[in-house]
Amino acid sequence: GGGGGGGGGGRYNSESSTTRTRKTRQRSRKRSNGQYESSSDKTIVDESNGRSFRRGSNYVSDDMLSSILDDDDDVNDDLSSILSPDMDFFNDNNDNDNNGRNPLLSPQKYQTYLESGLLTTVDQITTLANKIHKFNTENPEIAFANPTILQYLCGVGSHHAGMLPAHKAFVETMYKSNLLKIVFATETLAAGINMPARTTVLCSMARRSGEAMALLPTSNLLQMAGRAGRRGMDTDGTCVICHTPFEGPEEAREILIDEIAEIKSQFRPSYALAVNLILRGRGRLNVARKLVSKSFIMWEQQQQQQQQSQKTTRMSGDDSDNSDDDEQRSMHQQVLEAMPPLLQTMQHLKPSMLETMLLPYESIKILKKTSKNYTGMSQSLLSEQSTLAYLQQEYDMLSSIATEQEEQSNNNNEEDDDLLGDLFSEDKLELQSQINAQKARVVNAEFVLSKHAFVIASRAVNSLIAEEVDSTELQLFRSKLKGARAMDRRKSSSSSGIHTVEEDGLLTPEELSKFAKSMVVQTRKNRKLQTAKDNNNNNNNN
Repeated sequence: GGGGGGGGGGRYNSESSTTRTRKTRQRSRKRSNGQYESSSDKTIVDESNGRSFRRGSNYVSDDMLSSILDDDDDVNDDLSSILSPDMDFFNDNNDNDNNGRNPLLSPQKYQTYLESGLLTTVDQITTLANKIHKFNTENPEIAFANPTILQYLCGVGSHHAGMLPAHKAFVETMYKSNLLKIVFATETLAAGINMPARTTVLCSMARRSGEAMALLPTSNLLQMAGRAGRRGMDTDGTCVICHTPFEGPEEAREILIDEIAEIKSQFRPSYALAVNLILRGRGRLNVARKLVSKSFIMWEQQQQQQQQSQKTTRMSGDDSDNSDDDEQRSMHQQVLEAMPPLLQTMQHLKPSMLETMLLPYESIKILKKTSKNYTGMSQSLLSEQSTLAYLQQEYDMLSSIATEQEEQSNNNNEEDDDLLGDLFSEDKLELQSQINAQKARVVNAEFVLSKHAFVIASRAVNSLIAEEVDSTELQLFRSKLKGARAMDRRKSSSSSGIHTVEEDGLLTPEELSKFAKSMVVQTRKNRKLQTAKDNNNNNNNN
């Protein structure tokens, strides 16, 4: 477990200095009998202990909710029964039994812990009780209080900055030993200590930062989520991110797709550090040198040196390939330069469509933006299509299970099977609704992509090729396109041994996007070369 806190502040302050309006809690007004009445839902269930709860749920019926609230709390009765009549539950210094053992640690009560708690064997409870007794015996001044002991024996612990270091170390050790099943903790536990779990639950996606609330950094959330899944014990792990009145799916998506901030060492040598290192090594400098060499900043420097060495090696080996890359980019550029004259011959098209096709070639900046837009739209379409395929697969699987269940129900004629069949029908209807909505999103993404300049231009050029229009502009364009494809074919063959580019064929929007990226790279390179040449000339003149 783990997660950030809540409350306070009217806005989120993200690290990118953007502000986000925060949702406010909905107030309730007090009724004459002391109960609170919600302004949006006045249907309240009162249980036998006097607590009030709002009725209605998407998953639990009203009758089921009432039966749960009004049912006797057997677990609390069982746990209360283990306390002596004269025992003060909240007193840290209760009298021990004749053996000097806390009554809560009595073996006669292990069965109650087994039935009411999360531990699964008596051996686990025995081992945990012995460790608690040993800790309290050896550390009477910081012995665990009775409420804490009872929590531990039920398999539940807590971990936060307000605890004593010895208590935190005890929780960490018991959790690693699988003697505590659940730990409620702050993000420090997940981010700084190696305590993997099967499931991680993040109760909030925000934490207090100064005087306001801020969303969790991506690195922190991934670090906490990464605790789910124990090496050598689990094949996978589960992370549950809770929806709160202040954070929902949009905030979760923002955190998960945001860039991870680079980790930088905060190690700063000082005179005091040097003296302490020499003192620890008893005057031997090799000990201090060895300790410093294990620091994160030294690892960073080693990585930088290795990257620089690899870059130098790669540059020396790539000199022979630079000429081929320049030639390839030059041929891509020639294809794009031949596009505007060819498009201008299509006077039969609508002026607005012709203007859309010619716009990307007005400047390198617009061409770059158009290429990026096409890439984004294509990825968005693929994402929507993959989501639709997943929903369809889930629907087919549920239909298969429902069919098998229906066959069994016909054979058994049991009411429980009919109820299960109704649940399957409701799930299928819900999935079908999601599939229909997803199909609409796919159609919308396809429509948006079909209006892109590269898609319209490739469709128009292919129509001229299919009609075998006899024009100088078309012949020049086809010649440039064939040369660029031949170059791409040669490059792909030399690098992977696979021929991926066909010299003859229809023009695709993906090709235009690739040619645009290549032209942007070549333009940037030419600009840098010209700048370096101008600087060199200025230095020679001076």
